Amino acid sequence: MPIAFCTLSWSESKGIPFDAVEVCHLVVAPERRYLYVAARLLRTARYIAAQFGYEWVYGRIVPGNTRAIALALFTGFVEVTNGYDWLADGFRWFNSHSHLAEALVLSPRPGSPLARVDSELAGRIVQ
Repeated sequence: MPIAFCTLSWSESKGIPFDAVEVCHLVVAPERRYLYVAARLLRTARYIAAQFGYEWVYGRIVPGNTRAIALALFTGFVEVTNGYDWLADGFRWFNSHSHLAEALVLSPRPGSPLARVDSELAGRIVQ
């Protein structure tokens, strides 16, 4: 059974800069919510974007989706709605520098919720 899913796209947003990619369709299985799965997936997506040479990662969120907005802010994205001409109307837009994710993937901040989740999962894998 799938746990979570997202895509990275440079073609879904017309006019997206050549050095940017958009995180799209991020979905987490209902029974896996509140376990930081989405945060870890988003962190990994940013890392992959950096590995493919994309400098910026964007995401659009329906204005009423407060959980997704909280996720974007929690994972270091900054709101840029109305900041660029190419952003589609009707969404709240967020972006992050992709290279920020590299340090997060390699070593989450000690004591952070992600570090605790990573540690707990590593313990389960070893058992």
